[in-house]
Amino acid sequence: MEIDKGLVRKHFDRHAFEYDRYASVQAHMAVRLGQLIVRYAEPPGVRRILELGSGTGGLTGELLREYANAELTAVDISAAMLAMLGERLGAAASGRVRAVHGDAEADGVWTQLAWGCEAGPFDLMASSAAFQWFNEPQATLARCLAHLRPGGVLAFATFGPQTFHELTSAFRSAEQELGLAHRPHGQTFCTEAQWRSFFPSSLTLWQEEKRIERFASVRDFLQSVQKVGAGNASRVADDSGGRLSGRRLLAAMQERYAADFGDASGIPATYHICYGVYCKPLLR
Repeated sequence: MEIDKGLVRKHFDRHAFEYDRYASVQAHMAVRLGQLIVRYAEPPGVRRILELGSGTGGLTGELLREYANAELTAVDISAAMLAMLGERLGAAASGRVRAVHGDAEADGVWTQLAWGCEAGPFDLMASSAAFQWFNEPQATLARCLAHLRPGGVLAFATFGPQTFHELTSAFRSAEQELGLAHRPHGQTFCTEAQWRSFFPSSLTLWQEEKRIERFASVRDFLQSVQKVGAGNASRVADDSGGRLSGRRLLAAMQERYAADFGDASGIPATYHICYGVYCKPLLR
């Protein structure tokens, strides 16, 4: 199911100012990924860093602190998110961070990156909570690795297929109750096997974890997802029967969600988080 990058950009631009207030899971991912990165990319050997999907700079700040002698290129599809990154980092970014606005899967971004490649390929590439937006992950990763020096490290954190499984289940139950044909109502996420297959050789590290966030209601959960710019940006046909049927489906889904998974304290939402590290082999 293809991601509409225009909608992704629109969602993040609209909510960039409040992203950090709601993105507790994404903040956790950035810290955890930063901890993993320093295990495989030793600071003396890292002078040039590329971060894909930098957002408001959660991981960026971690990388700047760990790699004090490195320069970092931050790429993001949202100009508003890059503006928030600049505000967040302030003086720490002065002279060390180059912001590139655009889609990491687009030719134009890589043309801009090539302008700064006189110093050679990147030593480290990192991305937190962004790879799930790729429409062509294998081709995009191949492009990344072509710009990573031999012995360099590519590390990422992304969401796995069990993310929001409660929501998926509730929608299926609601569709059955209303006699509607099933259709996707959210993003699909790559499996471990798929991510491993996207790389030319074995991943150095793969880790997974699940974090459960609790919300007072299903409506609060859906609003929180929107606040971090993660509304449904998938291109799917609307075969639900129009607006009235869509509202009925949404209401039925919320009832099923609360009944099947909720309790007196509210409802849970599962985030399935995956971490991958790839160390590019040295030339022989």
